[in-house]
This record gives sequence, structure tokens and C-alpha cells, in this order.
Amino acid sequence: MVESLVVETVGGFVKGVLDDSIPAFFGIPFAAPPIGPLRWAAPAPPLPWAGVRAAASPGPIAPQLATRLDSVYGGVGAAPQSEDCLTLNLWTPAIDRARRPVLVFIHGGGFEAGAGSLAGYSGHELVRSGDIVVVTFNYRLGVLGWAYLPELAPETPSNVGLLDQIAALQWVRDNIAQFGGDAGNVTVAGQSAGATSIMLQLSREEAPLFRRAIVHSCPFGAELRTIEAAGRSVRELADSLGVGVDRLREVAAESLVAAAGKVRMPGTVMDGLVRPFSPVRDGILLDRELGDPMSATRSARVDLLLGTAREEVSAFVALSPVAQRVDERFARQLLRMMHGDAGQTLYSTYAAQRPGCLPIDVIQDVLTDRYFRMGTIRHAELRAKAGSPAFLFQFDWQSPALGGVLRACHCLDLPFAFGNPRRWSSAPMMQDANPPFVEALAKVVSGAWTAFSRAGDPNHDTIPHWAPYRLPGRSTMLFDVQVRATRDPTAGLRSLWAPSQPVAAAPNAETVRLQVR
Repeated sequence: MVESLVVETVGGFVKGVLDDSIPAFFGIPFAAPPIGPLRWAAPAPPLPWAGVRAAASPGPIAPQLATRLDSVYGGVGAAPQSEDCLTLNLWTPAIDRARRPVLVFIHGGGFEAGAGSLAGYSGHELVRSGDIVVVTFNYRLGVLGWAYLPELAPETPSNVGLLDQIAALQWVRDNIAQFGGDAGNVTVAGQSAGATSIMLQLSREEAPLFRRAIVHSCPFGAELRTIEAAGRSVRELADSLGVGVDRLREVAAESLVAAAGKVRMPGTVMDGLVRPFSPVRDGILLDRELGDPMSATRSARVDLLLGTAREEVSAFVALSPVAQRVDERFARQLLRMMHGDAGQTLYSTYAAQRPGCLPIDVIQDVLTDRYFRMGTIRHAELRAKAGSPAFLFQFDWQSPALGGVLRACHCLDLPFAFGNPRRWSSAPMMQDANPPFVEALAKVVSGAWTAFSRAGDPNHDTIPHWAPYRLPGRSTMLFDVQVRATRDPTAGLRSLWAPSQPVAAAPNAETVRLQVR
């Protein structure tokens, strides 16, 4: 009955709907609207409302511009945007007191785009097949979520986007029992910027508000912004708008976002992993880099499942007009610029790993390992040495879309993890995929998510035995046409990325134009 979908929260009563027969609640505020004097302030408690609030449709998404991944992932679409965006969405098997495991997903998008309400992030299939509660949410993005503004007011915090995420988890802690969930059994999952967000929370001294974490495609190789760089970005923004930093609260959100989109960090080949408005190592909320060994020690407080796609970087560079024209001379020159004399060894070793590959493939493989895969493996190794082994995976299935150039690219694992590839059918990266195979692989990957959320172990009845990542075995689950567990799939490459190996700064993007614009 419709009446059974009315639930009391800390803000008031909400009335849900059925999403493909699954009880769902959309657009529930977990914090007060961050507008006016609350722009760039820490999230405040949600404003209470009278009567029963309809939770039948998602709230507005955070103000944002289109991203370079739209040609691969698909755009957010025409969803309304507003600073009043701090809402969440929830799916549950039933409104009862069953104390089910809870999975909270933090969306990616480079800290400047995305939303928890994207159709592909629907939790209905995870709920249906896994008997868990699923929550997604929005957080402040770009300049509105990550500007560093000590000049605006001494009390203005930094990294308010991360504070939004913590506020959403606090809402889950305080309300999830009314929706059939167990506040003591919360798993946080995230991809890309969402994965970074999880690792940032785990790097802090404070105990996290979750018991387990699922981390997809965390760019461990990307450093956080410094206070100095963050301050320069804000001053450049204010100058472009013709106002002082202390007047930025008076600028319309649309104008701020448009102007912020023109502010550039010093360019790199992987321009986009570190944006001018993204997390800053301020020494207060965040005091560690993602790859810091102490971060791995702190992350040992939770169960961890983590991994990457095999060719993450192809989503960023494969569709560049110049990508297929890159020759070996250029590729070797690029790697020398990035890695000094070791660049030649990198090129030769990686080319030998993939006989017959193009020079652009070598570049993509090296950049994938530099920014994503090797840091992920390094974190798993540190966890193993600390006596708290994680579960490690690699998503290897190659997309047939766009002539196959995307390979196993950034974001490709998401339709499988959510178990709902049909809701991703319009995404360019999923074009020409074989539906029966896609559905079968989705059951395997999403089954691992729900099993891990339940008990900290991803093994279930449709997956080969998945052992934790320990030394020297280095067990890794490969998701491909054949799902299989393997030992140390990067054995021939790991030594090239030892922590003692020097890594030069990436070359200026004005010199190397491989970005997807």
C-alpha cells in the first residue's frame, strides 16, 4: 500500500514510490540548502518540514558544466541544477526493522560533475538481488565544493564537498534503521572521484562512519592540491570576474561555475585528474596524500575491496583526434619527459607486454599504471604488510564500442557493479555489447558488491574463489569474458614502479596535447 511508503526522518515524514517494484525515496534533504550565507559553509542540519514530503523524484544536481567523459560515459543530461542540491536517494527491500546491510555510493566526475541521481546509479537491482539498502547522494562540486577561501572569512572551511559526504553518512547513521537498514553495517562504495573521497576519509585520524569500503579506480598517483595552488586558483577566478575574493558570495552560481571552468591548473598529460577546484591538503581536514603509507595504516580500520579497469586512461585520450597519429618517436619522447631515462625502459617493457600494439596503447598503459593501477596495488601491498589484507580486482572486459578503442576504460565497470547494464544502454561505452554476456557478468560483479557489503567477503555462488591480497601470492580477481582469480598479474611491471623510482612531473599540456576537450 502507498501508506507503507511513508517514513519518519530527522527532518520530517517522507513518502516514497515504487521503482520497478522496489520501494524508493528520492530527493531527501540530508543538510540545509548551502545558499546565501551558507555558501562555502560546513553543511548545516536539514531544515525540518511540516506534513509529509513527497520523495518521488530526485532533487536538483550540483551546478556543473559538461565534462570530457561525456563522449564515453554519457552526460548527466538535462537535470535541473541548483545550489540547493544536498539531497539523497534510497532503495530498500521493505520498510521494516530488518537491519539489512547498507551500501552508500559516492559518485565520480572529477569533483566537478556528476550526481547521485544518474539513472545508472539506481540501486534497485542491488536491492532486488542482494537484500540490502542502497543510498546515493549529491555533494557540492567544483568551485562551490572545493574552493579554498581563507580570504573570504577566517572561519570558512576548505573541502566542504568532503564535509557534505560526511554529513550524508551521518544522516544514514541517524535514519537508516527506519528504512530497514543497519547503521552498524554500512559499506561505502565509490568510483574515480568517489573512490578518492573514500580514501580521503580513510586517511583522516577520525574513525570513519562506515565498516567497509569498495574503491573503484582511485587515482592514487594524483597528488592533492597544495594550499598555495588552491589559493592561486581562487584569486584567478576572482580576477576573471572583476571582484575581490571577499565578494565571491555575491556572484551568481551560474557565473561562478562558468568562470571556474576557464581556470586551469598547470597542464599535464592527464589534465583532469587534479582540477583547480578539488580536494586540498589543508593540514586540518586533510593532512595526507592518497599514497602515503600512513593512509594505508589508517585504512586498515575497515574491510576493503579495491581495483581498477585495465585501461583506465583510454577514456581520456583514445578519442583525441591526435591519439591514433602518435608514433613511437613521440611516445618515447613523452615518456622520457615524464620519467627521465627510465622512460625508455618503460616504453620497451610495456610494448613487449602487448605485441603489435600502437604507440598510443603504450602511452595509455603507462599512464594507467602511473595514475591508477600501481598505486592501487601499492595500497593493497601496504595493507597486506599491516596484517589487514584487502581484496583486489582488475576489470579486463573490453568494450566493443567505437571500434574497440576504449578497451577496458575508466567507468566501464560501473554498469556491472550496479547490476543494471540495461539502464546504461545509451552510454557510448556500452554500445554494441552482447546483452546476454553483459547481464551474466553484471551478476558476478554486483554479486561481489552485495556479498562484500553483507560480511566483508566478496565470494558468492557465481564467482571463482577470491582470496585476499597477501604477499607473496598477490591474488587478483580478473573480470573478463572468463572470470578468474590469478596470481600477480603485474609481475613483469611492478618493479618499474617501486617507490624508490624517481617520477618526474608530467609535461606541460601545451607541449603534449592528448587531452579530450
